[in-house]
Amino acid sequence: MLLADEPTGELDEANSVLVLETLRDINERLGVTVLIVTHDDTVSQHVRRTVQIRDGRTSTEVLRHTRTDESGTEHQIEREYAVLDRVGRLQLPHDYLERLDMRDRVRLELEHDHVQVHPTTEEDAR
Repeated sequence: MLLADEPTGELDEANSVLVLETLRDINERLGVTVLIVTHDDTVSQHVRRTVQIRDGRTSTEVLRHTRTDESGTEHQIEREYAVLDRVGRLQLPHDYLERLDMRDRVRLELEHDHVQVHPTTEEDAR
């Protein structure tokens, strides 16, 4: 396992890309697990898996892979997952909360195969 704490922190963009490509090569060619700790959001563009920690807890995980369609065109697929803790708590991504103006509490609706999460409205408060 290779641990890298802010490996691109003091580098320009070109050298940052070089370091991240080298870390990916080490992972792919040698099978070494590379763990990068960083506050730099642009690093996530260079890795297959990102785990975000917020308020001391794992909050979200993003998995990325490349898919080739029938015509041979490659597409980058990125899926974001919220992480449930042992008691069922869920941290929604911060940008989701901001976009939907969700605060304090949300309204839940259980469907047969999923849960809907809605911002509360004035009608919900009555």
